[in-house]
Amino acid sequence: MSSEEQDPARPADPVLPAASPPDSPPVPPAPPAANGELPYESTVTAPTRWVPYVYSERELQAVTSRRGLATASVVFGLLGLIGGVFGIWGAPLSAIATVLALIASVRQRWAWLRWALGLATGLVGLLLTAGWVYYTTAVIPRLWGR
Repeated sequence: MSSEEQDPARPADPVLPAASPPDSPPVPPAPPAANGELPYESTVTAPTRWVPYVYSERELQAVTSRRGLATASVVFGLLGLIGGVFGIWGAPLSAIATVLALIASVRQRWAWLRWALGLATGLVGLLLTAGWVYYTTAVIPRLWGR
């Protein structure tokens, strides 16, 4: 078989488009858009998975400042836990911590560690309060013989 004859089982080589002339000047990249996204012209040659999203300062501020509910649930949970050790005085704080943590679990999913800690401390504070209620209503009267 000579080099000009082609094997019928092998497909023909694909036809490549003609390249642009080498003496054409490169196109300068466009400046970033006001909303933080790259303009389409700068992403034509790159695959989409390699083009990073550029966050604006306003978007970064919005994400980092929205942890108030989760932080409040941790604070109330710790105060309720401390109050639950010394009596039933921590019950309202623990209940507030539990409610705030449940709200934060829906609204602030990225702050999951904070709202999970607030939920855990709130529930433990409520369990301590329940223990104190049981102790004062069931154990102490038996100790005094009533």
